[in-house]
Amino acid sequence: MLKSIIYKEIADNIRNLRFTVGSLLIIIVSFICVVILTSQYNDEIKEYHQSVNEQNATIERSAHTNRLGGMITPIFPPSKFHPIILGIDQNVEINNYNNNPLNTMFPPFDFIIIVTILMSLLAILFSYNSISGEAEDGTLRLILSNAVPRMLLLTGKWIGGVICIFIPFIISILLMSVYISLSPVVQWFSYHWLTFALLTLASLLFISIFYLIGLTVSCYTKNSTMSMLVSLFIWVLFILIIPNLSPYFAAQLYKMPSVNRIEKEVKRLQGIERDDLGRKLSKEVYDKYMNEYPEEFAAIQSMNQNQLMEYFEQRPDIMQVYNKITEEVEQAWRTANQIQNEKASKIMADIKAKSERQVATAKNIAALSPYSCYVYIATDMTGTGMHKTEYNEQLFTEASAVFRPYLERKVKEAKEKDPLFNSESYIDLSDRPRFDYKEELLNTKFAATMPYWFILLAFNALFLILAYLSFRRYDVR
Repeated sequence: MLKSIIYKEIADNIRNLRFTVGSLLIIIVSFICVVILTSQYNDEIKEYHQSVNEQNATIERSAHTNRLGGMITPIFPPSKFHPIILGIDQNVEINNYNNNPLNTMFPPFDFIIIVTILMSLLAILFSYNSISGEAEDGTLRLILSNAVPRMLLLTGKWIGGVICIFIPFIISILLMSVYISLSPVVQWFSYHWLTFALLTLASLLFISIFYLIGLTVSCYTKNSTMSMLVSLFIWVLFILIIPNLSPYFAAQLYKMPSVNRIEKEVKRLQGIERDDLGRKLSKEVYDKYMNEYPEEFAAIQSMNQNQLMEYFEQRPDIMQVYNKITEEVEQAWRTANQIQNEKASKIMADIKAKSERQVATAKNIAALSPYSCYVYIATDMTGTGMHKTEYNEQLFTEASAVFRPYLERKVKEAKEKDPLFNSESYIDLSDRPRFDYKEELLNTKFAATMPYWFILLAFNALFLILAYLSFRRYDVR
C-alpha cells in the first residue's frame, strides 16, 4: 500500500505544470551558474599565478629586511570549489575588479543560492497543499474511508514528494559534475568529488526540511491559501529574518568599540609613538659613542661609502666600534618595536576575544535556522567559509615559523660578509623556503561541521513529528 501511495504522489506531481516549470528552471539556472563561475575561477587561477610570480620577482629585485614583511606574506590559491560556491574571499590578492556596482549590492549567485532559495521555495510549492488541497477537493475523505492508515498516507506523501523534488536537483548535480569533469581548468580529485557528494547529501537534507514545513502546515490548515501564506512566513523567518538579525542580537550582547578608533590607536602606537621611542633610544646610543670618539665620528659623517671602506682598513678599531653602534641602534629599534607592538597586541587581543565571542554568539543564534546550518556546512566543507579563514591563519603562522629563523641566519651571514650591511641593504633570498599550500583534510572539515549536520537532521525529525501529530487529529469533514 505504501508503494501505491508513493507512486500516486509522484505521478500527481509529475503531471502538474509546476513540476515541469520548476525542473526546467532549476536545471537551466544550475548549468548557467556552473558555466559562469567556472569561467570566473579560470580568471582567479590566472591572477593567483600572476600574484605569486610578481611576489617572487619583487623579492629577487628588492629584498631588504625592512620591506620583507609585505613581500613574504603567503598568497593562497582560490578554493577548488569556486566553480560552484564563492563563499568568503580568502585572499585579498585575488579579487576580480569589476566596476559594476550591482555586484556589491546583490549576493553572488551560486550553488548555495540555488539550494537555499530556489529549491526551498520549490519544495514548499510542492507540499503546501498536500493535505489541505486534497481536503478541499474531498479526495482525502475518500482515501481515508478505504481504511488507509493516516500515518501510512502521510509517509507515502512525504517520500513521494521529496523524490519528485530531488529529481530535477539530481539532474542538475549530474550536469554540473559532467561540466566540471570536462573543464580543463577545474582539476577535481577523489577528495573533491567526495566533498561534493557530502555537499549533495546536506542539500537533500535541507530541501527535505522545507518540504516537511509545507507538509506540516498543510496538516494544520484546511485552506490551501492559508497553508501557502503560513509556509511562506516560515520560509521568510528561516531564510531572511533569523540569519540576518543574529549579528545584531550578538552585537547587543557584546559591545565593540568602533573600528576607526581601534585602528587609529594601533597606528599611533606602532607609528608615531614607536618612531619617537626608536629615535630616543638611538640617540642615546649615538651620544654614548660620540662622546667617546668625537673626532673620528665627525670625520666618518663626511665620508662616502668608498672612503669609509678605506678609512676602516686604516682604523680597524673604529670599524669594530662602528659595527657595534650599528648593532646597538638596530637593537634599539627592535626594542622600540617590541614595546609598542606589545601595547598594540594587548589592545588587539582584547578586541579579538570580544569579536570571537560576538561571532560565536551570532553563529549560535543563526543556527536556529536550517538555512544558516546549511550555509555553514556548504562553505566550511568546500573551503569557502569562516573555518577556512582559521585554517589559513594556521598555515600563515606555520610558514612564518619556518621563514623567521631562515631570515635571521641570512642576515647574520650577510653581516659577516659586509660590515656596512643594514636594513636597507639587498639580501639574497633565492634559496628561501617556499610556501606550499596544502588543502585541509576532509575529516577535519567534516568534524567542524558535525553539529550542523545534527541540527539539519533534527529539523527533519521535528517537522516530521509535528506533521504526524497534526495529521492524526486532522478533521477531514
